[in-house]
Formats: sequence, C-alpha cells, structure tokens
Amino acid sequence: MKRDGWKECTLGDICKDIFAGGDVPKTVFSKEKTENCCIPVFSNGVENDGLYGYTDIPRVVEPCVTISGRGTIGHTVLRSAPFFPIIRLISAIPKDDVDIRYFFYAISNTRFKSTGVTIPQLTVPAVKSYRFCYPVSKSEQQRIVDELDLLSRVIELKNAQLRTLDELAQSIFYEMFGDLIANERNWNTGALASLVEDKRNIKRAAKHFLPNDVIHYIDISSIDNVAHRMTSTTRIAFNEAPSRAQQIVKNGDILVSMVRPNLQNVASVYSQEGNLVASSGFCVLRPLHSNGEFIMRLTLSDSFTEYLLTRTSGANYPAVRENDIKDCILGIPPLEIQQAFSVKIKAIEAQRDLTYTSLRTAQDLLASRMDKYFNE
Repeated sequence: MKRDGWKECTLGDICKDIFAGGDVPKTVFSKEKTENCCIPVFSNGVENDGLYGYTDIPRVVEPCVTISGRGTIGHTVLRSAPFFPIIRLISAIPKDDVDIRYFFYAISNTRFKSTGVTIPQLTVPAVKSYRFCYPVSKSEQQRIVDELDLLSRVIELKNAQLRTLDELAQSIFYEMFGDLIANERNWNTGALASLVEDKRNIKRAAKHFLPNDVIHYIDISSIDNVAHRMTSTTRIAFNEAPSRAQQIVKNGDILVSMVRPNLQNVASVYSQEGNLVASSGFCVLRPLHSNGEFIMRLTLSDSFTEYLLTRTSGANYPAVRENDIKDCILGIPPLEIQQAFSVKIKAIEAQRDLTYTSLRTAQDLLASRMDKYFNE
C-alpha cells in the first residue's frame, strides 16, 4: 500500500540507466587505456580480481548500485565512482530524485524474480520492470538512511569484534601448539580421524526417521562463516527434505563444509531443537574427548585450510572428500594440553557468544526496519 507523500514507479522510470556489465551506456562511462588492470569479477557470491591486458577499459563515472545477475541472485553492493563494469552484474544509477543510499537499501531488500532452470539469472528487463516506492521528500529519504546506516554500523562493529576475538583465539592456539600441519613442536603425529568418532557412529537419517517425522535440517545456509555459528535450521518433514539430509548430528559436533574450503564454512552444532540432520555436504567431526575447542580451532587454522586447498577438485565447484579431511596427518599434543587450551580460551568463547547474540539482535532489528520501509 502506497503511503502519503510516497511515489510509486518502476526502476526503469526512476533510474538514469540500468545496464549489464558488458553493455555500458556511453552516457555514464569514460574510456581509458590501462595496462595490467585488475577488474573485479563477481561469481557465486564472491568477488575476485581478473587480470586484463593493455586495452580500452570503460569506467563508470557515477556512483551506482550493482545487482548480481547470476550465482547469488540479487546480491547488492553500493559502488562509488570510478567503477569498472563487472561481469554478471547489473548496474543501476538512480535519478537525482532518489538518494543513492536510500536506493541501495531499498534494492537490497528486493526479491527479484530470476529466469532459467539450469542456470538461474536476472535480466535487465526484469530489473527495469520492478515496482519501486519511495518518499518524495529527500529529507524523509535521508531520515530513513540515517536510521539504517546506524544499525549497519552496529552490525559492522559486532562483526569486527568477532573477527578480533577469533584472531585472539587462533593466536593462543598457535602459541600453544605451533603449526600442527608442519608439526613445528614435534608432537606425536597421527590422523585427524584419531581425534573424532568413526563415521559409522554418525547415525544415518534414513535408518532412523519415518517419512512424516519432523527434522531440523542444517545446510550451508545455516552457517555463519564469520562467527562460525549455526544461525538457523529448516523445519521440514523427513520425506520432503532434500536427498542430502543424511547425517544425524548433536550438540558439540563440528561441521566442516567440503565445498569451497577457502570460505571456512565451519561451525559447532548448538541448537535447542531435536532431530538435527546435517547435509552430506558436511564432514561431521564428533570429538572423542572434551577437546572440541581444540579441534574447532585446528579446522580454522590457516595451515589446515591451505592443506585442504591442495586436495580440492572441480573447477566450478571445488570440493574435498571426507577422507581428505579426516586423513590429514598432523602433530597431536597430549589430551591434557588440548583440554588446557579449551579452558584457557573459555572467557574468549563466552565473549564471542555475547557478541554474536547482540549481532543477531542488530541484524533482526535492521531486517525489521527494512521490511517496514520497503515491504509494507
């Protein structure tokens, strides 16, 4: 329902230009000869630098909002000028009627409809036809932006605190144990598998649940790879769950994603729900002793991630196998020292839990305010 003092139109009407990465209008770019220029390339939710040779490269000369047309459909970024057009992104430049940051927040909350089954994608015509509401008053737009900016800054601060606490925990881990893959301290060696339950002790969902039993499913979207926490589960009848819903897990288990190990999608299981079932895309590490924090920090160490990267296969969908993870040979400190580490970082983990709780509160509040302004 349109509010008093608000205007409704299409994005095509409210924007100066909407264009795909390879089709930049001449009205919004300049060309420069550039040698060995790193142009951002966006794919599967991740930006990388693509090296281009000496060529004429168009540069967008106005701030714009970019929307992912493939991979993570609808992922939105506010970009300052000058800006290189990015492959697989759709760029939108609003007219002067709309504050660029208001436009960014509004588009970030938009659920664009994609086309294509095998490779879903978002098209320029679909973006142009989307209905868009905004307050005519620039001062009202600014008031909304100020409120959302404040909440965004709180979220950025909480994420920074989590990263700092994470770095502190990893620093203590290294001080006590050194690089365990290189075994700098000459600990006794063994496979990671010797520290965790055998896979045969991880119950299979198909042998445990009836078709109508309700499970709480954990997949990659359930993991926050900044906080290394589970954020949610999907409540679903077992017969309607994805075929990958195979592993019954419990609190204290450590889930290591076998896809794109560079992203460190690792989390310990903690939920008040029952019937927890994890995707087969995770390697489940169930500590044999009270050394969960030691194993968690091992899987998050740079050397362990580098080890996994040497075992990945598949160009478009790089992944490792469960055996690659569990067969990793490393230095294994005595159990009492592993447990001493867990005690030593207990205060850090308690602070991380508090920070993460406040982060989720701020995220929920931001989502609620954006719904109020853009979805009601």
